[in-house]
Amino acid sequence: MYAELQHVSILTPDVEGSIRFYQDKLGMQLTARVYQEEIINIAFLHDGPASTPFCIKLVGPPFRDWAQDTYEERGPSIGDFAYVVDDLPAWHRKLRDSGVDIIMSPQQSLTIDEMYFRDICGNVVEMITFADETLFPRIQPKRTENEGIEYYLNHISMLCYDLSATEGFYHGVMGMETVFDRRNTGFILVADPAYVADSKREAATLEIMSPEAPWEREQTFLAEHGAGLDHLCYVVNDVEKAFEELTFKGVEFFEEPYEFHSNCLAWFYDPNGVQIELMLPMPRDGFLL
Repeated sequence: MYAELQHVSILTPDVEGSIRFYQDKLGMQLTARVYQEEIINIAFLHDGPASTPFCIKLVGPPFRDWAQDTYEERGPSIGDFAYVVDDLPAWHRKLRDSGVDIIMSPQQSLTIDEMYFRDICGNVVEMITFADETLFPRIQPKRTENEGIEYYLNHISMLCYDLSATEGFYHGVMGMETVFDRRNTGFILVADPAYVADSKREAATLEIMSPEAPWEREQTFLAEHGAGLDHLCYVVNDVEKAFEELTFKGVEFFEEPYEFHSNCLAWFYDPNGVQIELMLPMPRDGFLL
């Protein structure tokens, strides 16, 4: 069976304002917008370079079910992440037989078939298939000319209490592979088979971080929220220049650029309080196991 990382969702009270932020500040493309009053309010955005099918899904009110619970508990925040799959009923059977906590069995919603479950850390994960391919949020061809920095959506990060158990879940249940291993400093990256099989594909990975991660930011998140989805990361070719560009555009950084293990990182918030990391790209052949 096939499963590929498709999007990460952000719960926001202001979809239009968030669209403007990701377009104006990070150059993202609005690739789908669905709104029906009191029923649905979502938007999909891909990174401007159109580097990967992985994208951001903005979800606005009215929130329902688990999304309402998450919003009441944490306010604007990362809500879930999703895989697009080839056979939703088969995945439902596999997850059910594996003892996974299924919070919504497969059902049709507008142009998609979807289901939701909780992973071993309690994160909400969505699986979808698109019944109407014409409404699939499609990326546009890569731009041939660009003004300023290009921002490549790279990974979504989660914090867990047991790195080995969480890695085992995403290996055994979801069929993902560990492609970068820094468990000695508290984190790994796992990727779906589509990424591993395509040598030309940009990264779209899931970062799993443990309590052993030595950084105050991660320890604060665990103390305040427990295990959960933590931040999004973009790669840029020059973090210092990206910092200057975004600062000029009015973005306020809570961590200015600093060196980290031969890389350079910087951090800021989106309008919903979601933490965004910037870093230099890691060459694919430098971290695939």
